[in-house]
Amino acid sequence: MSLVTLDEQQMIERLHEQQSAFKEAPFISRELRRANLLKLEKVLRDNQAAICEAIAKDFGHRSSTETALLELFHPSKALSMRVNNSKMDA
Repeated sequence: MSLVTLDEQQMIERLHEQQSAFKEAPFISRELRRANLLKLEKVLRDNQAAICEAIAKDFGHRSSTETALLELFHPSKALSMRVNNSKMDA
């Protein structure tokens, strides 16, 4: 996993880009939302070990099983349900 570092000016520029994008299209299409949810689901799945390791370091020590159950399972399940239900949304 790569770490992205931004200085204050770059952060301000990114914020302005996001604000402009939102003003142009405050509501994204169902297709784009579904694609974004699938990307997020993949990021969580692909980085589960790194997330568990980071949380273990943050807590001093925490079982990866505990972290997977408490921090990753529910968001992953919610994403999966949302993606599946988005097919039925009008």
